[in-house]
Amino acid sequence: MKNIIFIVLDSFSFREFEKDHGKNMPFINELLKKSFWAEVYAQGPHTEIGTHGLIGSTNTLDYGGTLTFCEKCPKVIYDYFLENGYDVHCIDDPQVPAPLRLFKNKKYYQYYRRPVTFEDCWSNRMEFFSNIALHRELDTRERHTVEDFFEYWIENVMAFYDCKNGNKDYSLISREIEHIDFEYILQICKDEKEKFIRNKKEYIDYLLQNKGKNRLFGLVDYEYDKEFDKDFVDFVSKKYRNIYKELRLKTISANLFYDVDFWNIVRGIPGYLQRKFLGKQGANYYIGNYITRLTSYKQYLNKDDPNNTKGFYLPSLKRQFMKIYDIFDCYINNNNPFFVYVRPEELHFFNNWYSLDINDKKNIDKEMDDAKEILSSISGKESENIGYKLAAKYVDSCIKELFDELKKRNLLDNTNIIITSDHGSSFGSYPIRNAAMVNNWFSENYHIPFIYYGENQCKKSFGLHENIDILPTVLESLGINYGEELSGISFWNDNNRIIAHSEYTGPGASNLFLKDFWFIARNYKYSIYYTVNIYQSFGEGKLHAVYDIKKDYLETKNIAPDINLAEIADLLDFIETRFKKIQSDNGIIIS
Repeated sequence: MKNIIFIVLDSFSFREFEKDHGKNMPFINELLKKSFWAEVYAQGPHTEIGTHGLIGSTNTLDYGGTLTFCEKCPKVIYDYFLENGYDVHCIDDPQVPAPLRLFKNKKYYQYYRRPVTFEDCWSNRMEFFSNIALHRELDTRERHTVEDFFEYWIENVMAFYDCKNGNKDYSLISREIEHIDFEYILQICKDEKEKFIRNKKEYIDYLLQNKGKNRLFGLVDYEYDKEFDKDFVDFVSKKYRNIYKELRLKTISANLFYDVDFWNIVRGIPGYLQRKFLGKQGANYYIGNYITRLTSYKQYLNKDDPNNTKGFYLPSLKRQFMKIYDIFDCYINNNNPFFVYVRPEELHFFNNWYSLDINDKKNIDKEMDDAKEILSSISGKESENIGYKLAAKYVDSCIKELFDELKKRNLLDNTNIIITSDHGSSFGSYPIRNAAMVNNWFSENYHIPFIYYGENQCKKSFGLHENIDILPTVLESLGINYGEELSGISFWNDNNRIIAHSEYTGPGASNLFLKDFWFIARNYKYSIYYTVNIYQSFGEGKLHAVYDIKKDYLETKNIAPDINLAEIADLLDFIETRFKKIQSDNGIIIS
């Protein structure tokens, strides 16, 4: 059996890759010639939603949505490989936790990239229900959802601090957690879970109505800056100050005026200020998105802290891959195949384009030389965040090194490598939209690549695909059986869709019964965006946008007001069928 390395590059947009013709990622661009690859649409525009479709091959609104996915999904990608004799290694963070059942499997290894906190559970999830509880009592369905979700998450937090049970590796965050008393925090979590079990209603009511007052909040202060050697940070900051300076200048000179609607900026200033200082939603977004395109300038103003290390840390891709190389060394003479899942975020956070957490001057010199090469190629007009270009080059170099390390250990011929993404662009994409940056319906937020190296078929799979199709494609290529629990369609044998769709409940917590469903459906001619509530009939929903993508690839002209509905009947029929299936699965009958 072949080894598998599954690389999910957070925010790896096919649009950005295509626009630059892969010039910022030369190794991956060349790899396409030796791989089976396709263009794919993610289920949603951010990590939690996109990842569920990817690892579970399930539609986002199945199994109760993202709040209950990990608990209710019958199987995820790790299960299939564990059942087929693989040792499974997962390098990811708790935002998208693996089902807790996996931690009990002796062949499952979890590598933490961030500490797990109860705040992860609260933010955009339980906080959603807290805001409801401040105005009315939760109904039975809502209460059960919150109780199940809390119980799942308190166990997830406990799994992190219970370092003696399961195969857990903390080495990527060892310095920032070395001062923490794990046993003390674990006992607090156990005590709180016991209180919850004794009286779930009373516990949840107090938790929701008293934000932040529970002992689970603020349990520990993580010392993120300990992951960096101050002397090395100072060395990098001083030696490469000219690169930071050039990045700031190039960002301004290339991006300040190119392809910008300044009338939209002027008109949007009042709305931008209202949203920034008063929290008003739905105001003009154009100016905020324009400013984000210029964040390469803002990110590097702090000369003493070039990587913005204060208050946040994520191991560099180089450091995560070094952990994978350690895994390789364990399997050189091992008969068991390995499956490694890793989700780097360099393309999500544009300031992560060099390895500041590895004290290697020779390595940092090479990475800065790569940055110089990208910056020198920028002569005038740019229409994207320049930090993204630097991050793309850094990611490309790291992946090339991964292939080199496999070759060095004679493992490459027996290893398949998958490179894909959880979703498309997050910040600073092209063109500048007058819409919320992440939670919108434009294709650059959903359009991702799928690259599969190691299979005999070296070609592009033309057609429409969804990210839920990736898991069955990989399993089928390895001869691993799967059942009807997977919603996806394998790419092999030219099994193409005639419609690709995305679905979720918009920004914030996923709740099938309190929020409208967002559906985006695409065929070869049109892309449409439609919303509807689970308690409505389909016809009561709203068609927000239609784009003729043959004539308007960038989706700049909404033709919904003028479209003849017969032209998009197949897309509407597809969404209606899917919508009625969700209603039926949840016991909702509309006469």
